Amino acid sequence: MTDSLPPVRHLESDQAFVMDFAEGRAMITYDRRPGVIRFLHTEVPDLLQGQGIAAGLARFVLAFSRDAGLEVLPLCPYVKAYIERHPDWRDVVSPGFDWSRGG
Repeated sequence: MTDSLPPVRHLESDQAFVMDFAEGRAMITYDRRPGVIRFLHTEVPDLLQGQGIAAGLARFVLAFSRDAGLEVLPLCPYVKAYIERHPDWRDVVSPGFDWSRGG
């Protein structure tokens, strides 16, 4: 399914990055402060889980953060686990992030 994912939309007013499907909306929510973005929650509709959608969203939001020069605080367990599985994204994580506590 990852080859045919819909585009990610950034809904700044909702503080979310979303993908819309007939089955529902997948999203990563965030909170942004000057120079820092905190990823809070990843959600994928039940019928779409296991198809690489959350991973696609995670790649997108991390690339967005890197391009914008933002430090990432991966408070969302999924985003944190994604970075742990893909250490090439560690450079965007805030140097003060406590990996053992998740914050």
